[in-house]
Amino acid sequence: MIKYLDIGYSEELQVALKTWLSSFVSLGLTPDMPNSMLERFENDKHKPMIFVFANYEVSPSFLVNFWENLGIIILVSGIWLILRIIEFFLKSKSPQQSRAFSWIQTCQVHVQNFLFAALYGVYGDLILYAILQYRIYDSGFSISVISVAVSVILLFIMFIHITFHIRLLCQYQRIKARSDDQNALDEFIEKHKRSRVLFQDFKDYALSPQLFIVFLSLRDMLFSLILTTMYKHPLIQAILSVIMTCLMLAYLLMKSPFESRFDAAQQYFFEFIGAVVNISVVFNAMLDTGDYIAVESRKNVGKLIIVSNMVFNFITALFMLNVIYQALKDAYNSYKAKQSAKSSQKTFPQIQHRLDKSPPLNPRSSQQNASFNNSEVQLLSNVLESEFQTQDLSSFESQTNPDFLRYRERSILPRTNIMQNSPQEHRARTHHNQIPPNLNNLGPMPSKMSANPPRFSSPHQNQHSPQRTRHRFNPYAGTIRLFPK
Repeated sequence: MIKYLDIGYSEELQVALKTWLSSFVSLGLTPDMPNSMLERFENDKHKPMIFVFANYEVSPSFLVNFWENLGIIILVSGIWLILRIIEFFLKSKSPQQSRAFSWIQTCQVHVQNFLFAALYGVYGDLILYAILQYRIYDSGFSISVISVAVSVILLFIMFIHITFHIRLLCQYQRIKARSDDQNALDEFIEKHKRSRVLFQDFKDYALSPQLFIVFLSLRDMLFSLILTTMYKHPLIQAILSVIMTCLMLAYLLMKSPFESRFDAAQQYFFEFIGAVVNISVVFNAMLDTGDYIAVESRKNVGKLIIVSNMVFNFITALFMLNVIYQALKDAYNSYKAKQSAKSSQKTFPQIQHRLDKSPPLNPRSSQQNASFNNSEVQLLSNVLESEFQTQDLSSFESQTNPDFLRYRERSILPRTNIMQNSPQEHRARTHHNQIPPNLNNLGPMPSKMSANPPRFSSPHQNQHSPQRTRHRFNPYAGTIRLFPK
């Protein structure tokens, strides 16, 4: 935008300003305007263009200047509308939990968030070219009426968009202030997930940090207004641009609006480069005000601005590559998590089916225990461990829990850490875990039962069976461990 200031730059910088694009990334998705339409807009009757903009061949038509941005908005809006229609038909003909319905919803969320972000990125150009159109528009019915009508419609959409954003954030803050329950806020975020780009990356301790995008867009619109109304006072324009940059830096330091340090560092970098360029422009404007030629000084300032632009483009490209890398990494981790969850859902029911079909285990035989391989045992152990971590032990041991009843009837996990020691060490360990004393007098165990504990069945021993049962299936006990350390 500094090329639209009536300031004397060096020849190298003037050539660079004519080649630089207004946006860092040009998608090139918008087809060129037909030549016949372009000629009609260019040759239409209008008032003289402001000389600063005429030097850089700015068209007098809003549609010609805003054509590429308008094409991106129409393209993204069309994709969003198509996805919306497909979602409507899938919702009426198929269950909402189907894979196609979920995929369409996810795509629609991303497209709508991208549309909101893209709109905020073009509001500065919208104000600039709309004001130029209104300044040079000659009353009367001509093709320029179409350009004026499109600009008015887009300005109305901009007003609705910003108003919706502010109202959404105010509602967010009201819910956060009046409710201590996090569920209400989570429901609000889930309900407005298609607009999450407006608030998800910013701190929510107050309204001002969440309004960062609005403040940033308002600064661009204000600078466009300054360019089109104060073109005869370049020094004041340059000073105002420095003031706005300093205000934005102060806002970033005081409010610290970003949740991510990476996003904060990125914005600080942009503001620093902008401050360097704006201060250099102020220096050139001061030379023009004092009628100083200062060729060497202007060359040095021009080189500084060119180098700053090169550094800006290079670092911005690195930022974009990092964003793409993080997005791909998150998508890959999410895919792995889903595949792992599906594998667990398929494998654990198979183990349960084998348990249901198998007869009660003989406590003096280890062949049935050997039918479960190590992977099945490890999977079941992990599942049970998650159950014990998320539920109360007393509720898990409830008689109404069919899984617990099943594991009371049969033991599928190898007990290799029970009978590997001598009978004296075994009795010492059982005494340490508070098994009733009369159970310690069982004597040495046969070597054939070294892999399985005995099933006590005598009437004298069954009087302690409730304590024994609770002890045997306690995962935190030292005698029998369901889970490896």
